[in-house]
Amino acid sequence: ASSINSGQIVDMQNEKVFRLRFGDTGEFDKFRERLGWATSFPFIQPERASFRLDLRYYDCRLAMTFLIMLMNREGVTNVKNALLVDENGQDDPLMLGIPRAWDAVEKLPVGGTFRATYVCAPEDRQLALRRSLYEKYGMWKMLPDAEVVWWAGVEETPPVVLSFMDWLAREFSEGKDTFSIFAHGDRVTLGNFEDTLREMKSDFSKGAEGANRVHAVFRFLDASNK
Repeated sequence: ASSINSGQIVDMQNEKVFRLRFGDTGEFDKFRERLGWATSFPFIQPERASFRLDLRYYDCRLAMTFLIMLMNREGVTNVKNALLVDENGQDDPLMLGIPRAWDAVEKLPVGGTFRATYVCAPEDRQLALRRSLYEKYGMWKMLPDAEVVWWAGVEETPPVVLSFMDWLAREFSEGKDTFSIFAHGDRVTLGNFEDTLREMKSDFSKGAEGANRVHAVFRFLDASNK
């Protein structure tokens, strides 16, 4: 029913709003398989979207080129946890990186499965490219930029980050205060982040796993890796 009704959506640039309502990633993958991985590609808001592309099929290879186009323009580190499982079931973690030439469908492997998650910091978004892909390949009419609802959800947030947010809520009455506490000038670095938590004697950063928790939170929040 979801795939049938998708044609009635008038603001597909906001598909992330309903994407996160699918509690089961496998269930949403079935939706994308029925609609087509290329047609249902999250062109405008690919942030935190996960992909499982069967490269035997042209549709999946085409969708992968969109992902690589975004990576090439918005940041080579934006594709996370990339893994290519070849036709024999052997894992290739692509240690040398994802080939930039894979933005052309004829240069992609024609077998195996590619898995990855895409992230992007707001300042790195290339909205003109996203809009061009959305209109050309998604065949949707792009509404004015002001009508994009930039969305994030608890469903895509790791438990360690939720735990940190819970700690922040207990420590600060106003969310806007937190940036100034952790920032050095107009930026928050890992060093500032660690030092501030240490000075506050935060329970979150204590214990044998404290440093790992702090690093995990910072890396999640620092999508640009800068």
